[in-house]
Amino acid sequence: MESILSWVKQIVIFYIFSNFIIHVLPNGNYEKYIKFFIGLILIAVVISPLTGFFKLDTIFEDIYNSAISNDSISEMRMDLQYAEKTNYDSIAQPYKEEVIKNVEKIVTDNYLFPVKTTVDFDMDSESKTFGQIKDIQLQVSKKYTNENKVIVDKIKIQAENSESGTKSDSNSNLSVASITIKNSIADFYHISPDNVNISE
Repeated sequence: MESILSWVKQIVIFYIFSNFIIHVLPNGNYEKYIKFFIGLILIAVVISPLTGFFKLDTIFEDIYNSAISNDSISEMRMDLQYAEKTNYDSIAQPYKEEVIKNVEKIVTDNYLFPVKTTVDFDMDSESKTFGQIKDIQLQVSKKYTNENKVIVDKIKIQAENSESGTKSDSNSNLSVASITIKNSIADFYHISPDNVNISE
């Protein structure tokens, strides 16, 4: 009940404040733009409780974080193009750490615990995918102990068989949460789910 009262108070206060702004500003060509902008803000204030109810705020945050992360990877790719090959690892390291942090956040958001995460970028300057994420290896656990030790049963995930051209089903031994994590990471970084390898 308090949240509804707080919401109504926000609307009333904003409405009073916006009317004050409209009356204080001189009449002119900008009045219609100011009213339009105030209307947009009022819509945001009115629907703000719905964003929490439908978890739209987390969806918007994920979209924003994905865009920022992909932008930083693009920035790394440009830095690598102008760097010497001997400096590639030192340039890529901060970006790897950022990817690991984002991947581990996705894991914890899905109620699992990251044990070990490694990220590999394509460092072949002649490749079309130069500077892009080539592979993410992730080991997760359902258990967490205070001793910084986690007991994990390993699951073998097979990659594409290059001789026959067929792919084994890497999802067959994974839990639903791990499959969700795999797809979330692939969507977040706009890479193929085959490039994300998870073991539990």
